[in-house]
Amino acid sequence: MQRPFAHDLMAVLSNATSRIHGKSLVRDSPLFAYLNVTAEQSLVDGGLLLPPLGNGFSLIQRYLGPFGSVTMKRVACPLALRGLYKNITLALMELFASRQDAQHAMWPIYTSYTIAPRPKMWNSVALGGGNLLCEFNPSAATSKIPGLSFSSGGSCGLNLQEFIIGDTKTIMTALVAVKNVSVSAVARLEFRNPTSTLAALEASVAFLHTYFDPALATTFYTQAQIVKAVVRDQLHVQMIQFIRPNQTFSLSQMTLFGETEVDFEVYAWLYAFDWVQGVREVVSFQGDNGTLTLLSMATNLLDAPVNPMEVPSNVAYYLRYLVQYITLVMFCVASVVCVYIIALKGQVEAANMMVFSRIAGLVWIGRWLIFLRALSAVCLLATSTLVLKRPLDGLVSYFESVQRPWYMVILAAGELNWMVYIVNDVFSVATKAFTAKYANTSFFVTWIASAVWVFIAPPRQSVTLDRNCTVVTVDFEVVCHSGVAEIGSVRHFCSLLALVFGCCGLCYAAERFRHWKHGTKPPQPHASLLLYAAAKHQFSSTNWDHMGTRYLDKASAVLTGILTVEMHGALYVFDTKSWRVYVIWIQDMNGQCSQLPMHLQHALPLVE
Repeated sequence: MQRPFAHDLMAVLSNATSRIHGKSLVRDSPLFAYLNVTAEQSLVDGGLLLPPLGNGFSLIQRYLGPFGSVTMKRVACPLALRGLYKNITLALMELFASRQDAQHAMWPIYTSYTIAPRPKMWNSVALGGGNLLCEFNPSAATSKIPGLSFSSGGSCGLNLQEFIIGDTKTIMTALVAVKNVSVSAVARLEFRNPTSTLAALEASVAFLHTYFDPALATTFYTQAQIVKAVVRDQLHVQMIQFIRPNQTFSLSQMTLFGETEVDFEVYAWLYAFDWVQGVREVVSFQGDNGTLTLLSMATNLLDAPVNPMEVPSNVAYYLRYLVQYITLVMFCVASVVCVYIIALKGQVEAANMMVFSRIAGLVWIGRWLIFLRALSAVCLLATSTLVLKRPLDGLVSYFESVQRPWYMVILAAGELNWMVYIVNDVFSVATKAFTAKYANTSFFVTWIASAVWVFIAPPRQSVTLDRNCTVVTVDFEVVCHSGVAEIGSVRHFCSLLALVFGCCGLCYAAERFRHWKHGTKPPQPHASLLLYAAAKHQFSSTNWDHMGTRYLDKASAVLTGILTVEMHGALYVFDTKSWRVYVIWIQDMNGQCSQLPMHLQHALPLVE
């Protein structure tokens, strides 16, 4: 067709066999290469076009003009055609999704097919193919089925026949766009298996008459007339075949949706809908003598698995294992605590067990891992729930946004308190003695506020279609984006984080104001170096002070990272925070504090 610029460069720099060797490519130059040489002659010199031309290329040259000056332009699928296909498909999917009787009727007639239709205008002639990019073989002009059209692959072959691949839903989509169709006349144009084609058409027409809304059918038919006019009269989309009506060869053109091919209209819609889906394309061949706008052959869509490296699932993958790790560690700590409670026969401070997650998480897991755990909780609260549904008999499937049950919302909102633990702990150096009271208040206020927020304004999902492609490397790589499917909200995520800081700040300010109003000061926490900072503020000291010494039950000691064992008259204390072991002789401890209460006899004295 049109010569590439690279060919011109090679021709002017090649050896003397080229007629434009040593010439200039500047049009105003007296040595302009194409001053007395045609582009077609240059293609012959370069071996891209072999003389003499055969019957097929001679017909194409006669119709379009000399080779080398034919421009090929891809024609975009018109918006009207795309809109019609979208509307009909959506109406059929809504019908299948909403009516079980329609699904019951659809399943027995649902099938896939491969058909090879032939318009009436080609009934009395021998067909030899429809690929204008390949030479016509006279000996192959004996087929009753139209030969393959051109393709982007550029391959040429003999006796390859044009066909349409689809299913029952595709036939129904085409039938909706046609009114008062004669199924017997349509089936007679199919040459592979007209009997099965007739059965499929009759079953599809009967289904549409029974279940499809007549008002919608009328609306779609009106839209279809507009689409036909665009494709036929404005774009002039055609199909061609090399034919031999007698002893001469000619190029026959059939206009898609031509008024003389009424019975072929169903197949024309199938071709057009292939164009919408990208299975076929339309190319305009524009030469010096004329223009052909042709429909290509069907090309299988590329179906390849997604590159795992391009799917951002690694963060979710690591967070899942992080949550499992934290759960396992917390379960182990809880098991050890239960063993101590049983061994001490319940002589422990039960109120300390109420802050198990706060203290054990910060001590045994650590701030950074708890922070990541908190971020995963915020991500879940800022993400909507989509469930794949196959309703009724499962003919169609779709994603549906499911509203969480109220109790699941409350439980999920409680996960936000992991972030509250971090805020309370980090800022305890500034809030000091006020931490004990405001930390508990902020816990409940944040939980209630986040639950109410999710109830009132749950995260919404959205889909934005914006198809565009960018050529990264010519003839090698094209990057395409179809749109954005959003099931989470960054704004919601940041708002939840702001809610945590806001609730903590508000509760701290309220606690300070309360003490200022009453002129009181909060009690100072115990300053033992064995206790973690959060434990100093959260552990209850009532009934655990004796003769100036503060005691801690061994179960609560586990929460703050202290493991104790009594053996051989000594109490061995292992502090996991500092990785040190301390030994307290029981005889010395009892000698200093005689007549210890029962619950303090096996407790840990906080002495340094």
